[in-house]
Amino acid sequence: MVDRYRKVWESRPKKGVQNQVSKMKKAKQKAAPGSVTIQELKDTRRFKYSCQGVYYYITLPKKGSLSPSTENQVAKTIELDMLQGSLDTTRKRYQQMLLIGDRLPSMTLTSTEICIMDLGAELRNYFALTGRDMTKPFYLGASQMVDRWGGNVSIASIPQRLMQEDYRPRTFNDRKGILKRFCDWLVDQKKIHSNPLTYVPSKKKTRSKTPAHQAMTDQEINSILEAIRTDRFMSKFATRGKHSDYYPIFLFLAMTGARPAEAIGLQVKKVDFARRFVLVDQALARTITIDPMTGKRISGSHAKARKYKGTKMEDRRELTFVEGSPLEQMLVDQCKNKNGDELVFKSPSRASCDEKKMNKVLTAVMKELGIQRRVLYAFRHSFVCRCMHSGMNIKMIQSLSGHRDASVLLNTYPEVSQVQVSLPGLTL
Repeated sequence: MVDRYRKVWESRPKKGVQNQVSKMKKAKQKAAPGSVTIQELKDTRRFKYSCQGVYYYITLPKKGSLSPSTENQVAKTIELDMLQGSLDTTRKRYQQMLLIGDRLPSMTLTSTEICIMDLGAELRNYFALTGRDMTKPFYLGASQMVDRWGGNVSIASIPQRLMQEDYRPRTFNDRKGILKRFCDWLVDQKKIHSNPLTYVPSKKKTRSKTPAHQAMTDQEINSILEAIRTDRFMSKFATRGKHSDYYPIFLFLAMTGARPAEAIGLQVKKVDFARRFVLVDQALARTITIDPMTGKRISGSHAKARKYKGTKMEDRRELTFVEGSPLEQMLVDQCKNKNGDELVFKSPSRASCDEKKMNKVLTAVMKELGIQRRVLYAFRHSFVCRCMHSGMNIKMIQSLSGHRDASVLLNTYPEVSQVQVSLPGLTL
């Protein structure tokens, strides 16, 4: 008898082992982020899940009153809502589903959360059937993003994959819009049960002050233009053109405030010397195209990757120049012996100017002059500020710069709203 009790006593779980077992049980009941677990407590059972650092609990009916499939279905619904960002934090929806119990309609194999398909092929099929131009960057970028995700992709994972992409707000919202319309199409085709992107929020655009876009003083602009004109800081080992080859377009940017793509695409026929104005109604913009011969993707700021399109605001404006001004003399020299369709400003290779190379010239000159680094767009900011400081009306500045309305002008160029004005005088 004593031996029997001794064996029972020796075979009991030690204290450390008991703690280890209890920890393992607790670990099993701990809810991983984005998942739902069922906790078995002393008197009750409950769902436990966490979303954005907040834990939620839903008490379940007594064991046996609901089938395991119903509990799993409600848990799947909660997990899907967390993935889509549409979680019901009041929990009323899920409690109602538990009250319905086994009368809850079963989830079919075509439901979104378990549907896996070749997303890239389906997206291209959607583009083809709906008449989307796959060569346009707007659609090409979305297709390339989906291809990076791999072949077979779960539809329910689209929101999570999209959120993991390191996109700026505008690109993110564009990609989300394309995929949302694509998923709506899949729903219409009865390939999936619901759109997983319905409740995914858009990213808010935040405008940050970029030092490279800040306005320059007149003295800085004059120093830069003079250094470029005289090739003052040009390397003696340079073989591909001179800094002075780009002087005319730099002067044009500084004196007109035109966008770089508008200046690069300016044609001779757009310059009217009789009425002394330059018509700006198009831009030779950077784009992404497909070479029809090789099928390769062409991108960048060089001539082959550019094509004509309207201005950024699709506006049409006339920039008047003064007779005998440096701007007029420069335009006369640039348009001499050229036909109407030729470019006013050409690179040393006689093609359209390369914005990237122009920025390199500007950076090199500024570094030697000890001026804070800027990009070509800084000439536009400087022009707007110069107009404001000269006392020009805000509507006139808007007309010259080609902005949609004055509010955009004031919000984009903070220097404009910081101009100090004095109180008007009063005759007494």
